[in-house]
Amino acid sequence: MDKITGAFENNKDKIADAVDQHGDKIEQGMDRAGEFIDDKTGGKFSDQIDQGQEKVKDGLDSLDGQDDDFGATSPTTDGPTADGPATDASTTDAPTTDGTPDTNLPPAPQG
Repeated sequence: MDKITGAFENNKDKIADAVDQHGDKIEQGMDRAGEFIDDKTGGKFSDQIDQGQEKVKDGLDSLDGQDDDFGATSPTTDGPTADGPATDASTTDAPTTDGTPDTNLPPAPQG
């Protein structure tokens, strides 16, 4: 366990920098993973999945001592409108596991 703790402490700044630079992508990935698991479990563990996602986000967000990496509105997102939910320039109609378009998520990275 000391090797793991030591490795983390040695790389904490690099991890914090990566979270600062790519927090939006990390958050999207965690949200997609949570939705996938929720779908596969039939929604049976939705609350636990949401709580776990929030704990991971809080832990990663606090690495640099500031809570500024997750949950903020991105510059391309204006928030909900009278016409419907918020849209993001990078959002496209990605297929879901049941084949219907999911307009809330960008397509999965290829490669």
